[in-house]
Amino acid sequence: MIMKMILCISTVSLFLNCCGTVKTQADQLNISINHSDIYSWLNLMPGGPPSFHITGNLTIKNEESYEIKELNLNEIILTQQDIPLYHFEPLLEPVNENISGKNLEAGEEKEFRFGVKSGLEVKPELDSEKPITARLVFNSGEKIFEYVIYNIQIEKAY
Repeated sequence: MIMKMILCISTVSLFLNCCGTVKTQADQLNISINHSDIYSWLNLMPGGPPSFHITGNLTIKNEESYEIKELNLNEIILTQQDIPLYHFEPLLEPVNENISGKNLEAGEEKEFRFGVKSGLEVKPELDSEKPITARLVFNSGEKIFEYVIYNIQIEKAY
């Protein structure tokens, strides 16, 4: 009986280790991020359909002991009260126009601006009176990093 339990546990453990999608520390980008000037708004101006926008600045520091090549912001997932509302590929560009590329030397810090490529359709589920949460998903090669910004207020532009 004990041998069967040990065999069963070993089999389950092997299955989970081989087939799971668990990210290890080696799969994580070692960066630190500070955010500022985060704005989200509904464009309600006449002359076009209403649209939703978000933008902000990120100061990203490479905490690795090697250069990070092509840091990408793959997606932003916006939620409100834990309900996903938007999922999109954002723009990410250096704030300083003299700095090009998305490579970060070991220990280097760069400031980037992110935002939507164009306004997003206003979804009926979006409550402009309640804050949103933004989950930013970065990658470089196979390594990933997620950064969450809470309590983003939605403004209205008429």
